[in-house]
Amino acid sequence: QMNIGPVGSLNPFVCTPSREHVLYKGVKYALVGTCILPFRITGTIVVVALVSSLFKFATLGLSHHDRSTPLSWWRKLILKPVPFLARTLLFFWGFLYIKKHGKPELDSTKAPIVVANHVSIIDSFITVIEEIPSFVSKKENLSVPVIGSLLVATRSILIDRNDPNARKNSKDELTERAKKAFQDKRQSRIQIFPEGTTTSGEALISFKPGAFSAGVPVQPLCLVYPNKNCNLSMNANPDHMFGQLLEILLQFVNYAEVHYLPVYKPSEEEKRDPILYARNVRQVMANYMKVPTTEHSFEDVRLKLLANSLNLDSDHTTDQVLFNDVRRIYNLSFEDLRELTKNFAAMDLDHSGTLNEEEFAQLLRLLLFPFLLFSPLLSPPFFPSLSFPFLLFHSLTKPGTSSPWTLIT
Repeated sequence: QMNIGPVGSLNPFVCTPSREHVLYKGVKYALVGTCILPFRITGTIVVVALVSSLFKFATLGLSHHDRSTPLSWWRKLILKPVPFLARTLLFFWGFLYIKKHGKPELDSTKAPIVVANHVSIIDSFITVIEEIPSFVSKKENLSVPVIGSLLVATRSILIDRNDPNARKNSKDELTERAKKAFQDKRQSRIQIFPEGTTTSGEALISFKPGAFSAGVPVQPLCLVYPNKNCNLSMNANPDHMFGQLLEILLQFVNYAEVHYLPVYKPSEEEKRDPILYARNVRQVMANYMKVPTTEHSFEDVRLKLLANSLNLDSDHTTDQVLFNDVRRIYNLSFEDLRELTKNFAAMDLDHSGTLNEEEFAQLLRLLLFPFLLFSPLLSPPFFPSLSFPFLLFHSLTKPGTSSPWTLIT
């Protein structure tokens, strides 16, 4: 019998609370909001308008469906000012100085793929300062101002994360594009956030193997935001992207560090095993950043969002169990787990994320008091028909035992 226990206290999707004093925070917001924020908003509008115009001109007549053909020389010429404008935009956002360590390998025949940790909404803006790569992004970002035009102009690979077939097709496209860039330096490098979602930046979650399926060299990129009073992670304010941006604009100054690591060349074993390749690259990045790794995945985020929509205590979804463990041990797909979660929500009357004795008794349609009173007699020799419910109930309420009802939240 296999049991899934708690995965530990580290939750990579929950940010460490800020220790900023409320009085200091109020004064800061008042000063920045009146003296600096108007200047920053004006500058942002001007830069965004310029960048958006450049992207529009560079993508005239182009469709995001035709992504394999690189941009012609005159389209690339139009985009030449974009890195400077990206740095100017970040200056308006309070990033007066961005520390850079290492150098990007701009030759795609040496490292056609850049893999980076994903923390903030500004990750892509920071990387564009050095080069304009192709991105791998969710399809919904096409509707986001500026970013949508950026994805079309950079011939980015778009993924519909709710469509299993689209994921496979995107993986095949990524492999083909990476191999082509490895042979032709005219092709843009491809930047990927292999975690598939944003984290708190305090750990690296599991890397999806798609970025490593081509078996070509990759360049790891570590993004660090050492702000003391404002966590720049999207997870600090996951429901309001513009609220998170406003939080960034209301800081006196913001800090960012960009670390380009040496190109990682896969061994023959890693070329044959993308999962091993992804795990080893992640470990190199974790060792450099001095952060732990966890086996959380994007599916854990989807499960947490589902629990939130069902008014469940969603902390259990990422603190008590990992989707990868459930899939490996119980052979359950995300769709299976989603249905189990919905069924559990109907049982969890107090929305605590666990079943108490009364809820469990109601589930079995038994009276709790007589059931417990005569529980010593409910062993298999006396009442075989009730032995399974009793043993199951006993396993659920025994101290130190992981609850399968907690599991399915």
